[in-house]
Amino acid sequence: MMALDKMLNQARLKLESGQTGAVFVMLNKALFLAQKQKNHERAIQVFVDRSNAFRHLFEQSGDMTFAILARKDAETVLELVKAWGVSERLHTAYYMLGQAALLFKDYGIAENYFYKSLKYFKGNPAEKASWRYHWATALYMTGEKKKALLAFSQAINDIKKHAKSTDKFLFNVYLSGAYIHFAYALMEDNKPEAKKYFALAVEIIKQDKRLVLRKKQLQKLRV
Repeated sequence: MMALDKMLNQARLKLESGQTGAVFVMLNKALFLAQKQKNHERAIQVFVDRSNAFRHLFEQSGDMTFAILARKDAETVLELVKAWGVSERLHTAYYMLGQAALLFKDYGIAENYFYKSLKYFKGNPAEKASWRYHWATALYMTGEKKKALLAFSQAINDIKKHAKSTDKFLFNVYLSGAYIHFAYALMEDNKPEAKKYFALAVEIIKQDKRLVLRKKQLQKLRV
């Protein structure tokens, strides 16, 4: 179990630091080990991490192949959760499907999945707060802007609220992500506010060199 957890944690760190190629090698090994140990929860996590990796590749390249692969792995997560009865990961399945829907700009579908992910959420409250800003993004894109602004504010406040109990790296990932998504949503309607949140994200990312993926996201975001 410890070796498997270590492998998955290392894969996530490599993903956040931009070492995507190495991520897939590690995740394939982790999948075989999880199956050998009959560890359904960890096997599901492999597909979660793979979907995230494909999503980041799509965001970097614009190649729809990666978006399709991200969606397929997200669908696999839900299928495995149901097949194996791993109900504690149901919220994860919905969250991954929401992320995949965003790649195809299916904002209504994404909003529904993110709402379900928050409804069934089990786990770390800081992580839940980070999921809330994805829901807020989908809400904003569907036109429910007032509701979205409240959701963004709650997400940021909740991430900050749990700062002391959150790993510093993860805290920076969550908060910078919230600022980036808020800036992106506000670009058309409120440029000054968008610039404000963009600057806050820049400040965090400059201070933590490990946030390679966040830095790449900033380079694509023009405010």
